[in-house]
Amino acid sequence: AAHARWTDARARHVRAEKARIDAYIKGLESADPEVSEQALAKRLSALEWPRETDVSFEFGPHQTCLTIDVDLPELEALPTLKYGMPKRQWRILTKEFSTTEQQDNYARHVHAVVFRLLGEVFAGLPRVTEVRVAGYTQRIDPATAVERDDYVIAVVAARADWEAIDFGNLAALDPVKALERFGL
Repeated sequence: AAHARWTDARARHVRAEKARIDAYIKGLESADPEVSEQALAKRLSALEWPRETDVSFEFGPHQTCLTIDVDLPELEALPTLKYGMPKRQWRILTKEFSTTEQQDNYARHVHAVVFRLLGEVFAGLPRVTEVRVAGYTQRIDPATAVERDDYVIAVVAARADWEAIDFGNLAALDPVKALERFGL
């Protein structure tokens, strides 16, 4: 009797979950802005970033275009040291990244953040056909000595171009080169 009750409760739960998921998918495919905003907010809030990364977004008409502003970490927030182990020795060496290496690491980080945001949007919102991402960081204005927001990257990506990427081979993908395919 207990097993029959459990089986019945499980079947009701499965039906209710299927109905909830179907309604959610129908809401995403419709032009309901509230459903799209909630879905994207939930998806983005679940992301874990290696550095503090704040994201805001706004939908265009009919939820087919999305504009994202992302507050990126400053260059100084990224690691400045690299570690290595010399051959035939049991010790760890530390060495500072050169200025060029630091800038390259920052560029890769910024491009990877934007690439990840594009992926989350296109994977989670089937109605969106174009995403515009702008990334900014805080810098001191040398003319006024006041901190301001400086935009360091802007990308416009269409879903058709995004779907041309081979996501089965992400290890071979360079986020900097990948974003160059779009309106960077």
